[in-house]
Amino acid sequence: MSEVIDQVQPVAPSLKPLVLPNVVVRLVDAAKVTKSGDAYTVSYEGDVIELHEQDFKIVVRSAQRIRAAGANTSTKLGFMGAMDLARKFVCEEIFKPGAVRVLYFHSPIVPGSAFYRCILPTTALNRGTRVTAHLAPPGTPMRQALDFDIVVFQLSHDDATRRAAAALQEMGKKVVFEIDDAFDCLEPWHTHYAAYSQPARQELVRSMMGQADLVTVTTQWMKDRYAGFARRIEIVPNFVDLSDWPVAKRRNDGVFRVLWAGSPSHAGDLAVAQDALSVFANRNPDVEVVFFGMAPADNRIPEAQVEILPFVDLNEYPNRLADVGADIAIAPIADIPFNHAKSPVKVLEYCATGYPVVASDVGPYRIIEHGKSGMLCSNKRSGDWIEALEKLYASKDLRMELVANGTELARKYDVDANRSAIEDVFVSLGRAR
Repeated sequence: MSEVIDQVQPVAPSLKPLVLPNVVVRLVDAAKVTKSGDAYTVSYEGDVIELHEQDFKIVVRSAQRIRAAGANTSTKLGFMGAMDLARKFVCEEIFKPGAVRVLYFHSPIVPGSAFYRCILPTTALNRGTRVTAHLAPPGTPMRQALDFDIVVFQLSHDDATRRAAAALQEMGKKVVFEIDDAFDCLEPWHTHYAAYSQPARQELVRSMMGQADLVTVTTQWMKDRYAGFARRIEIVPNFVDLSDWPVAKRRNDGVFRVLWAGSPSHAGDLAVAQDALSVFANRNPDVEVVFFGMAPADNRIPEAQVEILPFVDLNEYPNRLADVGADIAIAPIADIPFNHAKSPVKVLEYCATGYPVVASDVGPYRIIEHGKSGMLCSNKRSGDWIEALEKLYASKDLRMELVANGTELARKYDVDANRSAIEDVFVSLGRAR
C-alpha cells in the first residue's frame, strides 16, 4: 500500500479545478482523512481518493473558507452552493496563491456610487494576480467576512456596522470605510441634504472614519479635508471600463443634439448652463436639447426642441447614452465645496462614448485641456457657455478633434490600465499585520 501511495502525484494543473472542488465539499461534509508520507487518503461514503500533499493543502484551505462562510451541505441547495464556493476558492488557490482577499459590502442606496466604488474595482482586481475581491450580496451574514483579509464598508456608518467592524478588527481583519462624497458640504437642493445636514449624522460618519484601518476617497480635495479624522486615508480614483462604453453614432437627420445626463441630485448643477442652453436653442431652430434623467422645472427652451429621457437601470445606461447620438454633451457643475470633492467620472463617461464635452471650469473637470480634449466654461459668464456651444455647432472639425482627444483622456482612466494602483492600496493594508 505504501508503494502505491508514494507514487501519488499532484493532479495535473488543467484538472485541478475539475477534481479538487468535489473533494473540498466532501471534506466539509465530514469525509475521513488518513495520511501516509506525502499522500492523503480522503474517504467518503465508500468513495476513496488519494491526493498529493500539495493538492490536499489547497483542499483544506478551501474547505476552511466554506465552513467560515456558514455553508450547509445537508440540503440540495446548500450542497450546490457549497460546490460553487469550492470551485471559486480552488481556482483562487491555484491561480492567485497568496493573494490578499477583499470583501465589499456595497451600498444599495446609491447604485452609481456602488458600481464605481465597489463593483468595477472588484471586476478589475479579479483580473490581476495580487488581490481577489468579492461582493457581498444584500443580506450576507457578517460571518462570511471572516474568510477575508480586508472588509470594505461603503458609506455604511450605523451602529450595527461599527460594531461589526470592531469585531472584525479584534479578529485581526482590516476594515476599510469607503466614501466618495463630501457628506458635510451638501447643498439644500441635494436629495440627501436633509439626512446628512444633521450634526449627529455627520458625527457618526466621522466616528466610522476614525475606527476604520483605512478610509478610501476619490480625490485629493477629500483626502485633505478628512485626513484629520482617519488613521490612514488613501485616494482610489474613479475609473471607467472602456469595454463597457459603446461609441455613439450620429443620426445625421439634420438635428443638432445637445445632451445633458444627470439625476435630480444635480438640479443645481444643471442650473449653471440653463440660461445658455435657452439662448442657444432659441437662436438655432435645428438644435434639440436632450435631458437624460431629469428635466429642469424652469425650462425656456421651445417644447419642440426638447427631448426628455427617463432614468434607466445602470446596466442599460452606457447603451442608452450612446443611443442618444448627440453632437455634444455638457457637464455643468456648481462651483461649491461639495463638487470640488467630486470625481470627473461624468466627463469620462461622455468621452468614452465619443461625445465632445463642454464642462464647467471647476475642480474635477479641469482634467480637460481646454480646446483640445473638451471645452471649459466659466460659471460666472453665461457668455462662455454660449460661445462654446456656438463654436462646436459651427465646426464639425473641432468636434471631431475633441472626440479624438477626449477618447485618449478616457483611456488614461481605464480601470485595467490603473489596476495596480488599486491593488497597491489593498496589498499594503493586507500585509500590515
